[in-house]
Amino acid sequence: MKRIVFAALFLTGCGDFVPIDQANLPAPSSSQKPPTYLTLPGPDPGGGLPFTSLHFVVEGYGTVPQDKAQTVEKIFSEITDETGLYSFKPEENYRVVIYQTQEEFLRKTGQPQWSGGMKTGRGVFTYEQDNVDATLAHEITHIIFGDLLGQEEHKHRWLNEGLAVYIEAHFDRWKRFDDVQAEWHERIHSAPLLTMDAILDFKPYSEKDREVGIWYATVADLTAFLIQNGGNLNFSLFLKALAAGFTPDQALVQAYPGKYASLNELYAVWKGTL
Repeated sequence: MKRIVFAALFLTGCGDFVPIDQANLPAPSSSQKPPTYLTLPGPDPGGGLPFTSLHFVVEGYGTVPQDKAQTVEKIFSEITDETGLYSFKPEENYRVVIYQTQEEFLRKTGQPQWSGGMKTGRGVFTYEQDNVDATLAHEITHIIFGDLLGQEEHKHRWLNEGLAVYIEAHFDRWKRFDDVQAEWHERIHSAPLLTMDAILDFKPYSEKDREVGIWYATVADLTAFLIQNGGNLNFSLFLKALAAGFTPDQALVQAYPGKYASLNELYAVWKGTL
C-alpha cells in the first residue's frame, strides 16, 4: 500500500504533494522476491561504518551514522512518549540508511525523482537533505505503528498517517509545532470539513493533491486532539485494543471509558474545537 510523507506539503513550505514511500519500487521478476529492508543496498564501499544504537542500525557516510543515531533515538523516545508506549521495544533493531545524495538514493531504491525517502519492512531509506529529520520521524512512526498493530495496521490508515504526520511535525527544522498545527487548521478550513466516513474511506494515492493535503491535515489534527486531550496512557490503550483486533469504536470505549463511545462521537467533540 502506498504511504505518503507529508513533510513537503507542510514542513518545508513547498506546495507540491510529495509521496515518498514504497509503491514505486521496481517490480521484481517472477523469480525474484520484492526488495526488503535487508536486501536494498547500503552506502557504497568506503562509506562510514554502521553505527548500532539501542533500537537502530544506522548506515551512511562519514560521521552521519553516529550523528543520526542520536536523532533516531530521540525520534523513538518522542514516539513512545507521545503514544504512552513507554515500555515498547522492537524484537530487533530497525535499519536506517542515509545515502549521500539524491542520485544515489534514487539509483539504489528505484524510487521516482520526486521521492525524498521510503519505508519498507523494518527499514527507512533516505538521503542527506534539508529537514531529513522530519522524514525520518514520519517513517519511523510507520515502522513502530506496523510493529505494534501487525496485521491490523492497514485497517487504520487515518490513524497511521495521522500519527506519522503528528510526530513528523515535532522534528521540523524550520517551524515550531504550533505553527505547523496552525497550517493544518488553515488547510482544514479551506474546504468543507470531511466527515468521519470520508476520513475512513479516503485513499490518498488515488486523489488530487489538494484533497490529499486536506485529508492529511485532518487526520493529523484529529490524532493530535486524541493524544493531547485524551492522554498518552489512554492513547496507548487505544492502540493496543486495535492491535488485539477490536474495532475503533470498541477500542475507544475500552481506552476512554465514559468519554468517547464511537469514532463519530470523538469526531463531534474534535469538530467543536475547530
